[in-house]
Amino acid sequence: MALTYRQTKGSALTIQELDANFQYFTGSFSQTGSSVVSGSLTVIGTDVVSGSLTVTGSSTLIGDFTITGSITLTGSSLITFTTQSTLPSAATYPFSFAVSSSGKPFFSSASVWYALF
Repeated sequence: MALTYRQTKGSALTIQELDANFQYFTGSFSQTGSSVVSGSLTVIGTDVVSGSLTVTGSSTLIGDFTITGSITLTGSSLITFTTQSTLPSAATYPFSFAVSSSGKPFFSSASVWYALF
């Protein structure tokens, strides 16, 4: 399903076209290639990144992630994962904070995730 744009269509969108556009942003989303986000990014649910994702600004990641390639988070970032065993490599995210889905906080050194409480 593709987004319908007024500029491309040349007239106002119908209610059905608006609903279809909103449905595009709920549920699953897949993108091939690289993504650059300037501003804030919130991901809730399952996300698959193939390529690279760069976020400059604040980011909140909640759910399970499969990352093939690289992810770079600059700014305020909170990573939420299901369990400690599903956290990404601490070496990839040095000096980052993460929270398990049960609310347990973790901090990464250059090589290890440490439970804070």
